Amino acid sequence: MTLFGLVLASFALNCADGGVPAWQMAFLRPSQGSDGRVAWVGDRTPRASTSVVTNGVETTYSYRGVVLGAGADERADVFAKVVRAEDGSREWTIEATATGGWALLRVHYPILRGITRREGVKVLMPNKNLGARIVEGSRIPSLKRKTFSCPSWHPMVSAFFCGDKGLYFASHDGEARIKRICFSDDGDAYFDTPVENAGVVGKAAKGSLHTVVTAPVDGDWWSVARRYRKWALKQKWAAKGPIAKRSDSPRSLPDTDVWINIWRGDQSDLIDLVRREWKDVNAGFRWYGWNVETHDTHYPEFLAAPFAKKTFARSVKEGFLLMPYINGRLWDTELISYMYAKDDACLGRTGNVQREKFEHLCAVMCPGSARWRSALVRIGEKAVDEMGANSVYYDQVACSRPPDGFCYNPAHGHPLGGGSWWADGYREAFEKIHARLSAKGIPITSEGAAETWLDLIDGYLLTGRIAETGDVPFLTAVYSGYATYFGLYLSLNDTPEATFASQAKGVICGVVPGSLNYRSWLGASGEKPSERARRNAMLRLARLRRAGREYLGYGTFEDELRPEGRLATVEYRNTRANAWESWEPCVASYPAVIGTVWSNVEGTKRAVFAVNVSNEPQTVRFALPEKAAALAAREVAGEALPEVKCDGKRVSLSLPAFGIAFLESAK
Repeated sequence: MTLFGLVLASFALNCADGGVPAWQMAFLRPSQGSDGRVAWVGDRTPRASTSVVTNGVETTYSYRGVVLGAGADERADVFAKVVRAEDGSREWTIEATATGGWALLRVHYPILRGITRREGVKVLMPNKNLGARIVEGSRIPSLKRKTFSCPSWHPMVSAFFCGDKGLYFASHDGEARIKRICFSDDGDAYFDTPVENAGVVGKAAKGSLHTVVTAPVDGDWWSVARRYRKWALKQKWAAKGPIAKRSDSPRSLPDTDVWINIWRGDQSDLIDLVRREWKDVNAGFRWYGWNVETHDTHYPEFLAAPFAKKTFARSVKEGFLLMPYINGRLWDTELISYMYAKDDACLGRTGNVQREKFEHLCAVMCPGSARWRSALVRIGEKAVDEMGANSVYYDQVACSRPPDGFCYNPAHGHPLGGGSWWADGYREAFEKIHARLSAKGIPITSEGAAETWLDLIDGYLLTGRIAETGDVPFLTAVYSGYATYFGLYLSLNDTPEATFASQAKGVICGVVPGSLNYRSWLGASGEKPSERARRNAMLRLARLRRAGREYLGYGTFEDELRPEGRLATVEYRNTRANAWESWEPCVASYPAVIGTVWSNVEGTKRAVFAVNVSNEPQTVRFALPEKAAALAAREVAGEALPEVKCDGKRVSLSLPAFGIAFLESAK
């Protein structure tokens, strides 16, 4: 039996089995002067009756008189609907009504009970860098992180595999409502959604208002990515089309070949150094220390340092992007101006300001507030108009979720608690920001990889790795050609070989290479053999990105290279920010040759990018990509052309140790 069939039988999700879907809901009965009472109920809670109505395609499960409290009228009626499609997929929605002074608070639905505890199950879980990571289901109880939020780093999609059969599990919510996908220690997987006007009697939404889709999939995580891409590219954040065909998307961002993070002080000498050493690549810089305040303080006020204008002007003259750091989410509560801004902060249900601790205690600002949206526009324009910046980096917007207590400030004009107000508010602000800055050719970037604002935020900083076994480039597989991702973590604790391997994997999967700090690959002096080797590795990969920009910057990521036979395995020790939010050493395991297959934006050409990450020469054989009659080696600056032979539908590629190849459809 396939995994999908197993799930249907085990959890009685098929109408013919006579079972009921699994769900839980929290209801609130407000009380004056207190938080009120919360009742959690579910499909196993006592109720007056259960009924099932179906027409063979649509099935509605009705649970009437679900007990909420001791009063005779303290009851809820719940209606779970399952719609079946011809391809075997199912769409899941649920709603409820309550009496006796109760209001719906949040929904867990659908719950796949015990699915990750089944023997041999592998789980495609959301991850904070490129979207997903594959883990053994039995390992989930030991993980530090098991919930993943939207809007934030994490796409709301998962999958469960037994062998080459799998079950797709995703929220198809084009409004990006606040929600989480959760994996419990008991093996359950479910979506947790706070509802609009959560807990407000007479106003709370009747349900989660988004559709969850399950579907059988064959193969590996690529089948999940391709299915999700078909849905995702129809949403409003992809409605403007691919970058190559947009008139409002500045080309300077995807045309950048390498990224460098810089911190404090006048950086003019650094810009001169990079131009002198790397004459044939385009560099970009993200600058944390252009202002006089210490980091993570004085948000959103930024007072420019005396040398800032000179450094910005120097970068523009050399044709480099230099983006100043500004914060798009927080207000420092130690500032005098906070007295005037506090009414625009997110408030919890009991009226408490939602705060987070960084260097200073900061209030989380509500994008539903018109005044905060105006502030976001002003700080971006100030960096451009007064400092001469030619790009702007809004920290935290594309990675950080709404605060756990959401926002219950009625003066902001959005639904209280859950809903799409977080995504909508930032969309309204960045529509103005993007319209004003893109007209000047100035790209906008942010930290993280949220899909919610792809049409308004041009680039996405990745602060971790995709190095450890199990990390997969899910987001570039879904959004290649529609977004620019840049910058993976580098450490001086990594050998040059480990640096080359991890950054190479990122580059051929669609990430512009880069580091958290220039010194992390240059080193203190830049003259030690390891420092020169690390610097040379980054230059080689920047040149590869430049040579293959038509594909890696603007094209479609079609597949991984799938060599015939078994390749040797290479392992490197790294330091990484893992998927569960802690810094730790890890062992990164790679096949000796890693590769990817791409098409250009028109779909008329194919390209293969391959890198030998081992210290021995390697030869790989693989099938000719679809729609390619043959492949020929293309020039990458500083690299010898590799040996490539095409024999009918098979390709043989020979690479020297740590060699690079860019192959393209023969003309």
